[in-house]
Amino acid sequence: MKSNKILVLGYGVASNAYLSLLENNNQNIIVLGSPLDKKKILQAKTNRENFSNNISFSKKTKFFFHNEDNKINFKKINYIIIGTNSKGIKWVCDIIKKTNVRTKFLILTKGLMLHQKKIITISEYLKKITRRNNFVMSAGPCLANELLNKKFTQTVFSSKSILNAEKFKKILCTKYYIPEINNDLIGSEICSAIKNIYAIIIGSSLSSVKKNNLTNFNTSSYLFNQSLKEMSIIVKKFGGSHSSVFGIAGVGDLYVSVLGGRNSKLGSYLGENLIYKNILKNKMKNTTVEGADLVISHGKLLIKKIGRKNLPLLNSLCNSLLSNKKLNLSINS
Repeated sequence: MKSNKILVLGYGVASNAYLSLLENNNQNIIVLGSPLDKKKILQAKTNRENFSNNISFSKKTKFFFHNEDNKINFKKINYIIIGTNSKGIKWVCDIIKKTNVRTKFLILTKGLMLHQKKIITISEYLKKITRRNNFVMSAGPCLANELLNKKFTQTVFSSKSILNAEKFKKILCTKYYIPEINNDLIGSEICSAIKNIYAIIIGSSLSSVKKNNLTNFNTSSYLFNQSLKEMSIIVKKFGGSHSSVFGIAGVGDLYVSVLGGRNSKLGSYLGENLIYKNILKNKMKNTTVEGADLVISHGKLLIKKIGRKNLPLLNSLCNSLLSNKKLNLSINS
């Protein structure tokens, strides 16, 4: 039986979680660290372990620094898992161009891209820059620490080619990790990106619960429902399916993001009437908040594309972050 050759791009938390699945399934793996992964790749090369995530690697797993890419025969790679953050996508494009046209790509990266002054998904951006088509998106709730500890996890693999999604499922599926499959690539990507925005908004209603032990569930419920409405409008505008919003890529991932994480945490501080820049300076220093970054970089364009009246919550958050004002959510009657 022909063995697969799998390349993992980037060596962050998400990449490590999927590496653990590949190790569990005895796959042949090459890890190419991004330019930001030098220390972590050195540790893996030296000790064959990732101490922070308690992983020991087999001899089948090979590690390379980003400037050692000339040691890799990209033409023989069957599958690539893209695990960088959105800032590393241009580096990813350079790597993809070196592969053969039959290589399949699984995207773990969450976010949206700007191309020729238009907002597009990461798969669309990769397709335009690299002229490749074989993209699959892994969407839905996937907390790395839980997956590393073999807690049951379900995501969705979305692709225009169901066959490509099935192939990634085959190499990654375990007893505790069982992805669904659908063909709504655009919908899953949009949900994965924008759910972080709405986790901030819903999180803003939870501050009083944490601070004063007073419930605010009625408001939280309203915000959750309105968030799903706005997510549906955005997904539909980009050509995605309504069903993805109410599936594991949408409501499932939003639920987990609200329960905990950086986006919900930022929201809780905004709910205490704190100012965004002050929060980053004092409460969340040196912390990347994906939803806030997306609002700042793409918020105005999203509102222009879809309409302020259709996105009252997003518009309120956009005004707060861009103007550095207290959050004042617009509540529709």
